[in-house]
Amino acid sequence: MKTESSLWVGAAEVDITPPIGTAMVGSLVPRFSTGIDDPLRVKALVLESGPLQMAIVTLDLATLPRRWGDACVKAAAEKTGIPPEHIVWCASHTHTGPIAEPEVYLDGVNPSDLAWIENLPAQFADAVAQALARRQAVRVSRCRTFCPGVASSRRVRFKNGLDLNGWNLHAADPEIQSLGFASHPDPEVNALCFDSLAGQPQALLWTFSCHTNANFGPNFSADYPAITADRLRQQYGPQLVTLFLPGACGDINPLLKWKELGNALADTLIPALDARRPWSEPIPLQVLKKEITVPTRPFRDDEAHRRLVSGWSVECRQWFEQSEAFLKKRNETELQTLLQAWRIGEVGFVSLPGELFVEHGLDLKRLSPFPWTCPVELGGDYIGYLVTPEAEKAIGYEALNCWVSRTDAEGVAQMVSGGLELLQQLWSAPHDAG
Repeated sequence: MKTESSLWVGAAEVDITPPIGTAMVGSLVPRFSTGIDDPLRVKALVLESGPLQMAIVTLDLATLPRRWGDACVKAAAEKTGIPPEHIVWCASHTHTGPIAEPEVYLDGVNPSDLAWIENLPAQFADAVAQALARRQAVRVSRCRTFCPGVASSRRVRFKNGLDLNGWNLHAADPEIQSLGFASHPDPEVNALCFDSLAGQPQALLWTFSCHTNANFGPNFSADYPAITADRLRQQYGPQLVTLFLPGACGDINPLLKWKELGNALADTLIPALDARRPWSEPIPLQVLKKEITVPTRPFRDDEAHRRLVSGWSVECRQWFEQSEAFLKKRNETELQTLLQAWRIGEVGFVSLPGELFVEHGLDLKRLSPFPWTCPVELGGDYIGYLVTPEAEKAIGYEALNCWVSRTDAEGVAQMVSGGLELLQQLWSAPHDAG
């Protein structure tokens, strides 16, 4: 009899690290792994309240296209009986993981570099099944803290209207004055801790808005969230499974190396977790998904000039040119994709399928009906950078036409609006809606 708590939770993780030597993602030119700094994992959190079961899954990958995400959800639903509409997922965006989309590098990817992904649906399903089997009555606590000074906008704005990424500032005209960063980071760290009834942390769901590219070395790594996870396990025990949800950080980069950043986040999370206080019952759960069709970014006659003034090398400009030609050949004028949203008590989560600019994340927090809202990027699909209209006009890496930047700013606004509609539906639903 489930009488101790209305909420039961289980968590599990499965190693998905590909063989050493597999091509890695995260740069315009593929590089090849030479070792493992820490394992890549798929992590699952299963929550159950009354008749409702849901699963939240995170993957230590830069991106995952929907065709594979849907295959993973289908496999997990068939193995566990959890309805596919109740299984949500996101990628962590680590830049030291394998390639999941051959479209990124076109002819530069061998079939052997993609072999690992054939096992992913079964591994995804296994993680969800293990989490389901381990569920137990829990108490939930919400923790909020801040970690300022560890991340920054990666785009600098100039008086001539041009934005340049930090790594391309050499291309700036010395006669044109800088106007500072084009955006500001969100230093908030949000976490939900799930304790056994004896008070021992079993799972942690946490989010922070910073690109997961602080390692960027030649070895597979889950980047700074792995360092934070190790520190939290040292503090609270080896049973703890931590699931990192990337916040809106499409234009936000780390200022610290991966180990320093992971430790800085742990240093701010541990005091907040030590002071946690369990929520009172009941704790409503609900999940919603929404299909949405959005316009692609139009092609421009001056795109070659835009690539040139963005400051890229000849080799990188060739990559952009080839990627644009690939998109023109596909001739897509719209993209069908997926929005995800879910509720755990008074916290609303909304997931968009790309690299969401921080300004959009702050708008989602501000306009959400929930007292606490966690925007999550790279969930359910991957359709590239989700930029602001200002960024699209100001060029910069994220606004050039290519595979990782193919969504029109108008379409991004539609996704943000759709995400807010899902949050409103979750907030307005009766607590016993399931």
